[in-house]
Amino acid sequence: MFNRSFQGKTTGTVTPEDYHNFILEVLQVTLESKGDKQAVYQLLEANLDKLDDSFTHSLQHWATNTLSHAEADKAQTSALSILIFSNLIQEYPLGNKAVNQDIAIAGYLTALSVYTRDAFPVDWAMTQNNLGNAYSDRIKGDRRDYLELAINAYTDALQVRTRDAFPVNWAMTQNNLGNAYSDRIKGDRRDYLELAINAYTDALQVRTRDAFPVDWAMTQNNLGIAYRDLKQFDEAIECFKLALEIRTPTTFPIDCLQSGRNLGETASLVEKWLEAIFGYDAAIQAVEQSREWASSLKTRRSLLENAIDVYNQIVQGCINTNQIEKAIEYVERSKARTLVELLANRDLYPKGDIPQELLEQLKRLKREIPPKQQLLEVLNNRDNDTQIDTKTQSTENILSLSSNDVKRLQQELNEWQSELEKVLEQIKPFDPSYQLTQKVEPISFREIRDTIENHTPIIAWYISSDRFFTFIITREDEPLCKQSDSNDLKAL
Repeated sequence: MFNRSFQGKTTGTVTPEDYHNFILEVLQVTLESKGDKQAVYQLLEANLDKLDDSFTHSLQHWATNTLSHAEADKAQTSALSILIFSNLIQEYPLGNKAVNQDIAIAGYLTALSVYTRDAFPVDWAMTQNNLGNAYSDRIKGDRRDYLELAINAYTDALQVRTRDAFPVNWAMTQNNLGNAYSDRIKGDRRDYLELAINAYTDALQVRTRDAFPVDWAMTQNNLGIAYRDLKQFDEAIECFKLALEIRTPTTFPIDCLQSGRNLGETASLVEKWLEAIFGYDAAIQAVEQSREWASSLKTRRSLLENAIDVYNQIVQGCINTNQIEKAIEYVERSKARTLVELLANRDLYPKGDIPQELLEQLKRLKREIPPKQQLLEVLNNRDNDTQIDTKTQSTENILSLSSNDVKRLQQELNEWQSELEKVLEQIKPFDPSYQLTQKVEPISFREIRDTIENHTPIIAWYISSDRFFTFIITREDEPLCKQSDSNDLKAL
């Protein structure tokens, strides 16, 4: 389909011919691999020197001079390959992110030269939706201008993606449009937040909890953010609580961390401390669950760094409600989480005379659960509903699995996690301390106090972002907590 004259990485000055040939090679690999991410990313990694503004211009130039003169079927095949590649380059983690976004935008605009509304209305609307996502995410230039372009693209897509004709895609684009309105900077922000709420509410007419629970929870979370920005805090709190019914710590830990934190922060603004504690507790359970399956040290560090505040905030919430014992439990839980992280990084296995069959089960589950959990996260975080067409076999392998496949994967993971819990319990008699190296096992206040001798106090310090706390624990008396102010923390 695409004629090309060379492969591999170049050195020195990259010529226009190099860009031209590289474009053909990228499109060929995308097409032949049916959009296999690994195959395309491997080629991109070998040619990072060509992922620049010149690539964007060369793609546009090639499309102008080639697609308009190509036979209809060849032009459609090229447009499909460009569309799939644009989706992939938008997610590509290497190179310059801003340039990658511009390449994606150029690709979508190129695809639209073939997928016109009159000739291919469904593909045109799908590409407009993806173009809107690319504009929404763009980091170069004036963000206000690109949000306007995103809103225009989504609005165009909705001319074809009507609720009656394409209800699922209509709801998808309504959710994306709501995101763009929520982020909109120009004009009266209140007006656009209300438009965002209307768009999310429309999306929820199709994205019901029974039919599309994951999408329903995502849109509920987005709706909650819009309500919070509009200072309608009670409505926001309710949305985040609904989202957490699906986004649980064990099923979707990353999403649970997001919604739990949103609930905690929003409830704290209006001093609804019990709701805040509920949200932060869900977020804490989520980050501890996420640590179990995050395969890379970088991912684990990112999760922990992004979750430090939830421990600080829940301690403060417990103190504000005079639950000093609970505050102490969360302080110790924060310390335990750090210790488990250090131990888990050593990839420890249990010691003792453990049956080989039990060890093999443990190894298998530790090997198989993390990639499946990560796949589930990817499937349910699909770049704000970026789509490709499902009418051809070449695109079926690119799309996320069907909702039924996702449910089966979730059920399989739940079964494996239950099996892992059983294996850890079976190992306990041989190596009682091993389980403590694999997951955070919270210690209760009663257990802490029972370790103290009579007439011996424990004085424990906990440092948050703006103050530090001093806890005094004895065997008989109620615990005490002294809070510093920000000046004390600066002095410390």
